[in-house]
Amino acid sequence: MWPSNVIVLSLCGLVAAGDQCNCKSAGLKCFYDSSCPGLGCGAEGHPNCRFCGDSAGQFQACPSKKEIEAAAQATTPKPKPKLKHIEAAAHVTTPQTEHAEKRDKPKMSGDKAIKAKSSHDRCPCWHSTTLRCFYDVGCPGIGCGAHGHDNCRFCGDKAGQFPACPETEMPKPEQPKPKQSKPVKQTDAQPSLDAELGDAVLDTPMTLDVYRCMAAAAVDTHPFEDDDIADLTGALKYVHTEILTEHLQSPIRTTRKYAIDAFTVHRLRIKNPKTVLHTTKALQGEFSQFVTYDFGQATNPAQLPMLAEQGDFVGIAPCTDLHCDVRFPSQRPYSWLSLGNWCPNLTWEKKGTKQKPNPKCLKSQGQTIKGGLCPNGFNSKDFVPGSDPTGEQGCVYTYGTAKVVKLDDVVGITQEKCGKQLCKDWLDFRFNCSNDDYRRQFSLDGKIVPVKYCVEFDIHPACEANCQAEACKNVLSSSAEAYLGLPFWQGRCDARANERRAEMVGFAMGVPGALESHNLVESSALARSCPASKDTSWSCKPLLELGFAGPYCTRTFNGACDRCWIPGTQHGPPGSKPHCPLNILTSSTYTDLAIQPVCKTQAASDGCCLYTDTCEGESDPQSAKISDDGLALVAARKSTEDMEEYLKRAALQSPLFKDLPLSGENLKWAAYFTWSSAPVGMTLDQALAELKLFLESKQQMIRLITTTTTTHALSVSLTTPKPSGPACAEKSVSFAPLDMPGTTMSISSLQQCQDRCAKQKGCLHFSFLEPPAGVVKGSCHLSGFSAAPQVNSLGWISGPPTCWNEVKDKGLLIDKGHTTYVPISFACMTWGSSFSPALDGAYATLEAKDFPSEEDATLECQKRCHQRKECTHFTVQFPYRSCILAGSSANVLSGIVGAISGPARCDNRAMQSFYWEVLPESQKAFWRPTLPQAMNIALAVLAAVGLAAPFLLWRRRPSSSARGVGQVGNGEDYDVLLPHGSDSDVPA
Repeated sequence: MWPSNVIVLSLCGLVAAGDQCNCKSAGLKCFYDSSCPGLGCGAEGHPNCRFCGDSAGQFQACPSKKEIEAAAQATTPKPKPKLKHIEAAAHVTTPQTEHAEKRDKPKMSGDKAIKAKSSHDRCPCWHSTTLRCFYDVGCPGIGCGAHGHDNCRFCGDKAGQFPACPETEMPKPEQPKPKQSKPVKQTDAQPSLDAELGDAVLDTPMTLDVYRCMAAAAVDTHPFEDDDIADLTGALKYVHTEILTEHLQSPIRTTRKYAIDAFTVHRLRIKNPKTVLHTTKALQGEFSQFVTYDFGQATNPAQLPMLAEQGDFVGIAPCTDLHCDVRFPSQRPYSWLSLGNWCPNLTWEKKGTKQKPNPKCLKSQGQTIKGGLCPNGFNSKDFVPGSDPTGEQGCVYTYGTAKVVKLDDVVGITQEKCGKQLCKDWLDFRFNCSNDDYRRQFSLDGKIVPVKYCVEFDIHPACEANCQAEACKNVLSSSAEAYLGLPFWQGRCDARANERRAEMVGFAMGVPGALESHNLVESSALARSCPASKDTSWSCKPLLELGFAGPYCTRTFNGACDRCWIPGTQHGPPGSKPHCPLNILTSSTYTDLAIQPVCKTQAASDGCCLYTDTCEGESDPQSAKISDDGLALVAARKSTEDMEEYLKRAALQSPLFKDLPLSGENLKWAAYFTWSSAPVGMTLDQALAELKLFLESKQQMIRLITTTTTTHALSVSLTTPKPSGPACAEKSVSFAPLDMPGTTMSISSLQQCQDRCAKQKGCLHFSFLEPPAGVVKGSCHLSGFSAAPQVNSLGWISGPPTCWNEVKDKGLLIDKGHTTYVPISFACMTWGSSFSPALDGAYATLEAKDFPSEEDATLECQKRCHQRKECTHFTVQFPYRSCILAGSSANVLSGIVGAISGPARCDNRAMQSFYWEVLPESQKAFWRPTLPQAMNIALAVLAAVGLAAPFLLWRRRPSSSARGVGQVGNGEDYDVLLPHGSDSDVPA
């Protein structure tokens, strides 16, 4: 998501033009990024050198002058370049503070003038006529704050020459302490803030709830490592912008993108290490930078030096001042977080194991990076983590099991009609919905076209990429439809609609306060104060020169310390958002600091006086003025009942509501969303227009969704008796994808679920989600040939259509594990893995009309690999039916849902190797070459030659087969059926 050229200035040791970081002199290798010319330290004469490191991937800052001199003394003396290291800035400047500093600063010239600049202007961009400010929107809050940009990274000219930020700053003039905590008159001199915010809070772990949108079958199937997660609004934004847009996707798909069908929430306990806390590197006081991971590897190589220095940590990517995503405006900031991963510089297949890691694994402080998940840090028995992290390397977070709600329930799919009954799930809705209004989507030119399937959500192409684009604004201001699909998803470009959506998701997930008090944050997280974040660009100390407008910090938005501003102060930056909660001055962070904002007016609509309780006018809903000020005063009472009464009074004075009933649930919800924990900033006209929108709606605007599929991992305790069903059913295992093409979820008992699979053509597994205690029936899903087992799927039970002891013809079957019975010709293949990269031109689609079954398509792909000389591996990917051929140098990737891979040919030796690996020790004696076995082999060969049989058969008893781990036993005899043309060698 974030740009790959993020530059960690304090780690890479960037220097001014002309300087060189002589890696070679320090015995190091020069690493650089060709995509970012002109950025970096110029090591070894490379203008785009980023950092120095050794061949094992251990990175460090460019060597200092002393290190280069020491290394050079042992060799031929060389000129020693001077190094200038850029320091991260401590503060954000604004035009107001810039002017004040210029006025009070002593006149200087040359380098002395640069070094004497205050912390509000540490980069020379502001005064320079030749330099410009470069900044990276992907990493807000990092950098020197030049030219008033919060995320300014460095200063430089167009040719890519970047001088270092000044290293010294002027001391601030001493200010008097505040004399009173009561509101003061506008004419009184304002006190400065010299009390320090305590940072002791950093020494205790914090609680944070994190969210994901994913396939329900995959929840808690692997440790929470190398994961990029989000707060609630961030997760909602992801699914709304990346998953749903209909006109960007295949019309023949049978699942949502990536098979996403659920929202999940985990509760984390976090304590980042001392390499992050109490340092200028900390973001929002308690986090390090966000890191993206792919296949277990950190995808941005420029962040490897940071990982080497800081080790294990939880990172964050906040959106600064509501500049988040132009596709999804919001009234509250949202964030993404990254959990650490062990050996982050290598992909999964190259890491080795945690016990025996690859020697090339990235190290920190001399030890292989472990990832941060504490030993036994996952509490599989409760939502609440079972232990606290220590903050030491290898133990910076713990977490509990997930809460899960099905997306179909939240968005209303299971409340839509599909024929004579309610829709069962997304696939049922897509093909069988009764409302023909859903059978429409946008074409790429913006026209609405009819389709044969039902659409969950689509947005006008003019607004898909940017809600602020002029073309989108024109669509939104016209009478044309901008959105199609379910009512839940309407209004993606409306920040208030997005806030309503977030609260509905929070309510469905059981967040206390959602749709009651606008609170989406766990109570203990709200009570935790924010650290001062001294000497960082994320300072939580409001500035006197801005009239104490900010920046403040609050955990109200998502549990992390986000910056906020008090509106309407005398000198505050105009339009700064988000607004702080009304109780910010009495919160645990600021209650002892006696801060009093300098308000521009005492009008409630300006906002400031609401924080100091000095507004003019009445807040009683029965007597408050019908005006912008009256609305703001009533909203500050934070009462839905009071606001409902006030809106009724205002509506009765407006001709817009002449024929509309002023009652019902929609009136209540309009009143609820007219107030919040902070000033909403609405005018009375805007509030009445929104009220009219609610009252005119033909359906309830806000639905209280009580989901039947919400699962708390321990709702089924260890003592709960197992539901009656097939003896071969396996607990805590499901199969993904959950539903094979042509099938949907059903509600049934466990035994009925297996019976349904036995009757369904192509069904190879069933996955049954256990119901809550006392309920007999649960959710039944059927999966086909390509489905892969998902272990540790708490609350799930899976199994085959027919248990092994009931299978009549076992002679041609083999168990691949987890009761997956497949023909013996698939013995050497692997489910859930693929090979990459592909050979040139070795990509094809195996159409269903040519290869009807998934088995046929898999064997055809293997055949094509066998026919191509340089092919050694094949991968077939379902449901797309993609056949990909790879060579001997390809890497195997695991955890790929719907993928089946294998060698170019499953010869006899390959299958015997498989049997040898999976047979229990007690059965391996059968494979040792004994005299009777040799005689059997000879007889089998002679018989095959003499009878010209199409294959060789080695048999000790009819109707037997090779079985998998744990499936062989009870004194059974075993046969191996060898395909025609196979060698009959037996492994020694």
